[in-house]
Amino acid sequence: MTMQTCPIPTRRDPSDTSKTFTSIARCRSTSWSICLVLLAVGTEGSPLFRSGFQSTAFVHPSPVRSRDVSQRSISGLRYRPAHHSGSSPNTSSSSRRPTKLERIKKCRSVREVQRICSRGSSINRRSPISESSSSSSSSSSPPLVSVHPMIAAAALRRVSDLRSISLAKRRNRRRTNAGVQTEDDFDENEAKIARELLPELLQIVGKAVISDIRATASHREKDDDSPTEDQRKQLGPISLLDLLYSLAKLSDNKKRSSAATVDNDVGGSNNFNGGGSFRPLAEATCRAISSDDAAKSYIKQVWHTSLVETIWALAKLDLRQETTLIDAIGDRIQQGDACGRLSGRQLSTLLWAYAVLERPHAGIMKASMRRLRKVRSGLPAWVIARTVWASARLVDRLDDPAPVSGDDVIDHDVISARMREEAETLAFTLSEELLCPVADDDAHPKLLDLTAGNVADILSAFSALELGDSVPIVSALSCHIGQQDVLDRCSIQDVSRILLSFQRMGLRSEVEAITLLGDRFAALTKVNGCGGKTLNTVLRAVSMLVRPGDSSRNSVFDAASELILESGSPFLSKCNEYEVASILWSFAQAQCVNTGVMMKLADRIMENDIVGQCSPSSASRMLWSFTVLISLFDEEDENISGLRDKQFQLFQSLGGIMLSSQLTPMDCSRAMWAMAKASYPLDMAVFDHLAVRLAVDEMLERSSVRQISEALWACGRMSNWEGKQDKDMSMVLIPPYMESAKKYVATILARRDELSPKDVSQAIWSLGRLY
Repeated sequence: MTMQTCPIPTRRDPSDTSKTFTSIARCRSTSWSICLVLLAVGTEGSPLFRSGFQSTAFVHPSPVRSRDVSQRSISGLRYRPAHHSGSSPNTSSSSRRPTKLERIKKCRSVREVQRICSRGSSINRRSPISESSSSSSSSSSPPLVSVHPMIAAAALRRVSDLRSISLAKRRNRRRTNAGVQTEDDFDENEAKIARELLPELLQIVGKAVISDIRATASHREKDDDSPTEDQRKQLGPISLLDLLYSLAKLSDNKKRSSAATVDNDVGGSNNFNGGGSFRPLAEATCRAISSDDAAKSYIKQVWHTSLVETIWALAKLDLRQETTLIDAIGDRIQQGDACGRLSGRQLSTLLWAYAVLERPHAGIMKASMRRLRKVRSGLPAWVIARTVWASARLVDRLDDPAPVSGDDVIDHDVISARMREEAETLAFTLSEELLCPVADDDAHPKLLDLTAGNVADILSAFSALELGDSVPIVSALSCHIGQQDVLDRCSIQDVSRILLSFQRMGLRSEVEAITLLGDRFAALTKVNGCGGKTLNTVLRAVSMLVRPGDSSRNSVFDAASELILESGSPFLSKCNEYEVASILWSFAQAQCVNTGVMMKLADRIMENDIVGQCSPSSASRMLWSFTVLISLFDEEDENISGLRDKQFQLFQSLGGIMLSSQLTPMDCSRAMWAMAKASYPLDMAVFDHLAVRLAVDEMLERSSVRQISEALWACGRMSNWEGKQDKDMSMVLIPPYMESAKKYVATILARRDELSPKDVSQAIWSLGRLY
């Protein structure tokens, strides 16, 4: 073999690098080239070794630990590292091939996730984030059977995220009427692939969770220091978090999909129906998370932002029984190194999750509220609304000492008072932030971005914190509700929550907003109907906000009348005794007379299921309301006779329920007034029992002067039906309630400073009838 000589620099002279490159390029012999490469890169001190040089014609037999120098210029020449067989010998993070987990996280469609999961087999147990060789997979097995549970958990999370994004875009297109057919077709294809992929992924991960739980139990029984191969877990903390997060996302998607067709009677933008069919697997996942020393290992291994995702998933799945895990997460995040690194949205999510779980944590509340006041400028409007609602809900739950957790060993009343002050300060601060403009748009305040559900959240928080109309933003929110675009997207649950907040805060001056909300309620009821609880809330709020005879209440009560009188409608049959009694009370309070509605409600009240479950409070409310409505009729009205017959039937059906010891002063006073006003003497034993119960000292102390004066008036009215003298024995008969009436008079005299003119006139008239 002919060898061409060429100058070779010695290893002691490493500075002449360019000459070496030139010599290698001129070599026509493979042997000489190999020798030159070995001389150039053979020592660690060589410049070529430090620069990671690799010829385009030759590759070093073993990987060289060096930095990536692709496209690096040395002595005016550019060299590109050699690649062969689709892999790079350089092991740096910038040029290595991404793992399967990394590629799954970057997928932008469900089809890509399916394609990645279908390639290859289970990943190596020693390196669960590296991709195994494709030769180890069995060509005869189904695509996802051999996928490692960690890969399946990551794929499950990515698919659930992609489906949530797709559903959100679809809802937005339908809302704006700008749907594109091609996008809808793409969504359908993605949904079809997701429906096929999700069950397989859930099955793989579910089996791994059960296996890990059994492995942990077996390891505890044997009390071994190191677990065996069978006892080794298949899912790490991040995979368990991915699974729990995915179940929460899928549950939320399921709830949102059914929200358009199912009337959620509770309503509100913060109401959730739990995990549904995903709950068993979610509970098993929580057992796997908290199986090692009460979740301490999970808390230590997971980053604080992942802990926020964990508590969010627990709230979405309604896993409030996982108190150990919930408290452990709170104890960790309340520390400064964790809470101080969370963003405003993450802090808001944290408060929201604890509010939904009804597990107030004093440390979380204090740290999050104070931190949120500092980072409020970057919060969007909907996050502000959610934060205010969550803080008020947590403070409201602090009234019950049972669910309080945290490390504070202070008196519960002191904690509650301090947290209420923090919540009020946060509500004032964030409400002022709503009036600030959005970034880069000085003419557009954040308030304009609020939806009707957001407004309902804020107003309900103000009413819970008893702020009333002292907050300046209340009037701005009322004006915002009147905007047409906000009303068009206002649901029937939003209407009921806003009106309920108005009623609790006593905002009777917001007549225009009440009227617009009533019209929106009437329009929605005609299309979709509503539940008994929602109708009861709206009617009660309007009847207490609007004075009788005001036309602003007409649309609401007209819509309610149509709903009740609709032929073949199952509305009344689904209402319980409390809802029926409350609806009847609202008609009486608003003095809205409708013969058909009264007959329908009376027939429903006398049905067996209502009478069998009716409480004394509901019975007294029904009797009082029906009697008030009849008193509004003219005696010459053609319907008065049938209504009085129905009234006597109600007294006969509900009278026995009033023979109870579980009576309040209002129950006794209302029932006595109704029997006296209706001139119903057939069950005098019921009247005597009510009079005696109200005359008990404890009951008189709890009674108002108005209730006592009405009971005294009822005694005077019922005396018309008592015989003054027995014809045979010529002796005066004293009614049993006379002793009770004496106690009423003594109580009224002792509290005469509280008497109104109406109370005085009723008392004087009653004394004239009784004595």
